Amino acid sequence: MTLNDSIRELVITGLEGVKLSTLNTFAKEYGAMIYSLYQEKVISDRDIDTALEKVIYEQAAKDYGRMTNEKRTHPLHADHVERTDCLAYALEKEAFSVEEVQQIPFDHGQNQITFVARYRNENLLRELREKLFQQEEELTNK
Repeated sequence: MTLNDSIRELVITGLEGVKLSTLNTFAKEYGAMIYSLYQEKVISDRDIDTALEKVIYEQAAKDYGRMTNEKRTHPLHADHVERTDCLAYALEKEAFSVEEVQQIPFDHGQNQITFVARYRNENLLRELREKLFQQEEELTNK
């Protein structure tokens, strides 16, 4: 394993552990470094997308847990979760089992297919990448 491979693994592992709600803070602290490693081709588009996809799935799992919490006194419907776009992404990518999908309380006559059609953001990964690199790009453009 080369030094670049070790650095790549460390950066990707760190990015995978970020919560979506703290991505801006992470970007301010580490975005310039990650952008530099990206420019030097130490980390690739695929590396970043794979890590950000895990962040999306973690957010979707968090929202799923809130919707299906048996202690809730009233239902939290899928269209009222923190990040409907992440939930739609995870549903579209079949990150949930059939049994888990059956537990999701859809509202307004929706189901998995109509929910994904309504809340899907086909640019989600690109937007998160831009958010990750935004701090560096702002500094570069000054």
